[in-house]
Amino acid sequence: VGVLVAGSWWLQRQRHQASATQAAQEERTLALARGSELKVRLMGLTQISLESAAQLQTLEQQAITATQTLPSHEALLLELQEALANSQTSLNELDDQRALQQAALAAWDSAPTDPQQLAELEALFENAIVQDNLVEQSRTVLAEALTRVAAVQKRIRAEEARARQAAAAALQQQRAAEKERQAARQRAQEAERLQIQVVQGELDRLDAARAANAPLIARRQFAEAARALSALQPELTTPEAQAHYQALFDSYRILDKLKVFIVRSIRSAPYLQGWLLGEAWRDIIAADTSQGLTIALDSSGQLLMSWDQISIPYMLKITNHYLESARLAERERLEIMLGLALLCYESGQLKMAESLAAAAGQLSAAGQEEVQRLMPGLAPQP
Repeated sequence: VGVLVAGSWWLQRQRHQASATQAAQEERTLALARGSELKVRLMGLTQISLESAAQLQTLEQQAITATQTLPSHEALLLELQEALANSQTSLNELDDQRALQQAALAAWDSAPTDPQQLAELEALFENAIVQDNLVEQSRTVLAEALTRVAAVQKRIRAEEARARQAAAAALQQQRAAEKERQAARQRAQEAERLQIQVVQGELDRLDAARAANAPLIARRQFAEAARALSALQPELTTPEAQAHYQALFDSYRILDKLKVFIVRSIRSAPYLQGWLLGEAWRDIIAADTSQGLTIALDSSGQLLMSWDQISIPYMLKITNHYLESARLAERERLEIMLGLALLCYESGQLKMAESLAAAAGQLSAAGQEEVQRLMPGLAPQP
């Protein structure tokens, strides 16, 4: 009986050991299979993470460039800098994770059935998933920030383009305005040149008319000189020529008033001993605006002196004789004095004209103005 009991125990023990050995072998087989699977999956995940990391690094370079060129958009710049910091952290942690993986895989390769090594692989795989998610999240955040940066830069470029276009348009307008100003100046200069020619042409015509009237002035035909001059008036278009015409016409009118004054004065009161014939002074007894002066001779004879025979000294002598006693208004006296000065001025007796003009100017301020208007260039002698 004892032998039977002992044999039965030994048999059970052998069976138990065989079962335990088989279980251990199955466990090692499962561990090896699980470890191999984890290794493949871990290496695959690592490759994916490396590709994501490469993309993230490319985005980092773009972000770094953007921070250097981005203008003063503080909020966007801070967002970009924060995304860069998170990205760098994710990449650093990924590097650390890879180092741990390499060590763990090397340890597992040396003891592929070691439960501890399998547990480390399990933990590393879980951590690799988390790390890959972090890298992908960093890539997404950085990409979104760069998208906003690109939108801002696009807007800035558009604004700069509009500013350049506006500046170019303003410059073009400025150049066009300057060109127009230059053209306007040239037109004005040309118009001024032409106007000067027109003015000078009309003044030359008046001077020619004045020269043509010189014989009439010498014959004391002042009214005829005024009528001859008036034919030019409708043809004068410039203010300068019209003013010169008016001054010349007024000069002839004043000279004719001087002549009329002499005629009326003699008719009212003959000028006794007013004319020298030979060595004898004769009376001026009559006057006519067309014929001239009548001089009394002996035995009731008379001598007619035509106006062209009456010299300037006699014109002055006769006028001054009657001015001494004439009762004239201030304007009338001024015109008679101006007439004497104009007679000398138109006859080329400028020194005498200056003296007489000074006397006329002393009568009133209006006299001074008339001297300057009627006898331009004359320097009245005090």
